[in-house]
Amino acid sequence: MANEEMVLETQHGEQLYNVSTMADGARNTGYKSTYNAIAEIVDNSIESHAKNVFIIGSQDLVLNQQGIKKFAFLDDGDGMSEDVLAKCLQIGFTTRQHRTGMGRFGVGLPQASYHVSPRVEVYSWRDGIENCKCVYVDWDLVTDRKQDTIIGPYVTDIPDEYKQFIHFSTDEKEYDFSQHGTLVVWPKCDRVDHKRWNTCRRNISEDLGRKYRWMLNDNTVSIATVEVNDLETFELLLPNDPLFLMKKSQFCVRENCNDSNPSCQRYNEEDGYTESIFEPYTDEDNLTGVVDHPVYYFDKKGERQESTVKVRFSIVKEKYYSKDYIASDPGSLAYGKSVRKNTGISIVRQNREIDFGNFGFFDATNNPYHRWWGCEISFTPELDEAFGIANNKQQVDLKEIDDEALADYDGNEPMWIQLKSVIKNTIDDMVKLNKERRKGTRSNPGKTATTATSETVKAAEEENPDIVVPTTVVIPEITEEIKVQVEKELQDEGYEEVTEEQIQQYLDSNTRIKYVNHGSRGAFIDYEDRLGVLKIIVNKDHQFYEQFVQDAYQNEDMQITFELFLVSLIKTVYQLHATHPVPMDKLIDDINNRLKVYLKQGR
Repeated sequence: MANEEMVLETQHGEQLYNVSTMADGARNTGYKSTYNAIAEIVDNSIESHAKNVFIIGSQDLVLNQQGIKKFAFLDDGDGMSEDVLAKCLQIGFTTRQHRTGMGRFGVGLPQASYHVSPRVEVYSWRDGIENCKCVYVDWDLVTDRKQDTIIGPYVTDIPDEYKQFIHFSTDEKEYDFSQHGTLVVWPKCDRVDHKRWNTCRRNISEDLGRKYRWMLNDNTVSIATVEVNDLETFELLLPNDPLFLMKKSQFCVRENCNDSNPSCQRYNEEDGYTESIFEPYTDEDNLTGVVDHPVYYFDKKGERQESTVKVRFSIVKEKYYSKDYIASDPGSLAYGKSVRKNTGISIVRQNREIDFGNFGFFDATNNPYHRWWGCEISFTPELDEAFGIANNKQQVDLKEIDDEALADYDGNEPMWIQLKSVIKNTIDDMVKLNKERRKGTRSNPGKTATTATSETVKAAEEENPDIVVPTTVVIPEITEEIKVQVEKELQDEGYEEVTEEQIQQYLDSNTRIKYVNHGSRGAFIDYEDRLGVLKIIVNKDHQFYEQFVQDAYQNEDMQITFELFLVSLIKTVYQLHATHPVPMDKLIDDINNRLKVYLKQGR
């Protein structure tokens, strides 16, 4: 020991870290997406007993394109003491070492923030917002050797653009963040998965709606999204239940619907609860759809302990799969497309989803029979190590193990093996039941992958050279990889068993009309160009569609006429974009914003 002390006193080695590269290390934190990073901030809000959380986006023209430049997160939680605030951006710091919470790993706030924005500002107050204090870290300054510590805490106001939310009212509720709370600001976002606010909002709604579905369903917390310059975009998150059992949900159907084409709708207070699409899967051994499955694990002392994993199963209600009730393929309907997005098994810890996938319990994920059942695995924190939960709460280590490899575990069966029988056997039973229900019920198995509108557009542009095809749509070389992508596109549109003919029809068309359910606050029209096809996207939840378009569509000729109008509009704007510096995104946004103003004025 004396020799070691002598070395420490007399020698000076290299610096422990390289400042010029440290920023990259701090920011490359391995988050799967922007939305996983956002969830970490929401976790912290919930841990601090917040009842309300606002996710606030700010978009502006960036490099002549519409883009997200800032994110902010406002909550009415307990707020931070000055000591905690001073360290909250320090990687590894946490006040929550207990296992029962969501934030015990001590990496959520700093790592998630640095992943999206090099600069992070945290404002917090406990005894009134007039006592607000702030800390910040800017990794651009760190790299330039202009900052080497967390700056603050110092007394300051929150940024002006966020003051409008401290006292905020909607038709349903008044929000007050003035007494205690926290505001986290990402002011220099440079790693956002989707640039446009509408797209970000939709992904936040779907992703976080699923992660926090249990809390949203029982009103433990309220989470809302809003764009800082457009308060009318304010929207509360609804549960996105992959088991399709929650009535207060993003994806349900109208209660007691007798139509041959039941529509998917979000829950709303005016219409009341909607009917769930699925029901609990029961059999003679499981009368509730819930299995309390005994498991074991080894604690830190190496002693074997007993615990329980709760497994829930659900299956589509027979009527929503039946030709006698549904006039077309269920997969082509709005709720069928919602089901496809939620194909998989949900892993839940403390009522918060950690991971979602197949985990080796089933394969053939594109098989339609695997879309029409649900499974949720729920566990408590003492099983964190047994599930191999990652410190950023993005995933679990639950991997398929073959029988030969099992011998290597010497009686310590991994969690996958312990769960294998109950999950695989039940999934097999549900798939078998779906196949039985499906026999002889498919309608239009060879339906065309084109529409009258797309065929009309294609024929007109081929016969009239004066009509210029948008030059920005790139027609790819048709390879097997392209065909696989087209198959996925068609499956997303509801074609469950895609044929070669349908793939070719898709590739031969240059325009498609795609109908989606993006909520009443989503844009009425949008676009995307993929695989040489320009898609015109129509939001069926929009007020304009519901009040004016929906009824007109009862007449096929009226539908084609309106679709041709939309195609001519979008293609003209799209073509202008190729020769003029006006961004396509801005033009589309302007059209939607103007339409929104007109509708509001006309109410």
